[in-house]
Amino acid sequence: MNLRKRKYSFSGNLYGALLIFSSGILATLSNGFVHGLSVKLPVFQLVFLKTFVALIVLIIVYFRRLKAIMKTNIIRFHILKSVFGALGNFFWFGALLYLPLAQSSSLSLTSALFTALGGWILFQEKFKKPVLASLILGFIGVLTVLNPFDETSEYFYLLFLPLLSALFFSGSSLIIKTISKSDGSLTTLFYLMLFMCLFSTPLALWYWEWPHLSDFLRVFMVGLFYIATQIALIEAYTKAEASFIAPFKFARFPLNIFSGLIFFFEVPALSTLIGGGLIIFSNLLLVNLEKNKGKIS
Repeated sequence: MNLRKRKYSFSGNLYGALLIFSSGILATLSNGFVHGLSVKLPVFQLVFLKTFVALIVLIIVYFRRLKAIMKTNIIRFHILKSVFGALGNFFWFGALLYLPLAQSSSLSLTSALFTALGGWILFQEKFKKPVLASLILGFIGVLTVLNPFDETSEYFYLLFLPLLSALFFSGSSLIIKTISKSDGSLTTLFYLMLFMCLFSTPLALWYWEWPHLSDFLRVFMVGLFYIATQIALIEAYTKAEASFIAPFKFARFPLNIFSGLIFFFEVPALSTLIGGGLIIFSNLLLVNLEKNKGKIS
């Protein structure tokens, strides 16, 4: 019985790992579509179009369960999560529009570090020495990517866009700690798309620019890939152990490097590769700590 249970768990982990890797490919394609826009559309418009498409697809896919999905008693937390999510998306789109994919991707990896720090500050989680070591290593990685001593960099201040995005995304993730006690993943996803769409609508209309047909199709695909990514993540974390599949999320970094190199001829700087590697390693330390929780003092 134990053997059969173990086999089922292992197959579930492999299935979850495959979904995580697939979500990485979808996210890379989504990032590439935004990065390759012929006209740099306002970020507010991009967030609106992305979430509007995602919301429509979500409603179509889960139409029969929609009434149950919409049930919640903690709407204020969903609103707060959506505020952080919208801000994170605003800065992320700014990074994709103006920075090489490799740099944006490497700095976005700091979200896990911000989440660990936020858990310590907001929820008084025990701050173990390995966590501190991983945060310091991640900070060194960030400095390496930023490379503040490079006087030839013409867009140094733009490098803070993916950092701010990671900061707000980590804030959004921390709120899940409260939401998950009452609501399921699909309910969280539905209200995230709904409120992000509503929040971005006024600014999107104010700064609206009619995109070219090719760009409009690209943005439509961004929304489609985004919701597919989220559904894949929900399925992965439902079927597999979080500690097992978490490292597979870092596949997005090399995938974005490959995408930037092949489709946009962007050769990543050595500092970006080294810094991104350090950030990934620091995140792996956090994953290992979570896996061995209770064994480290």
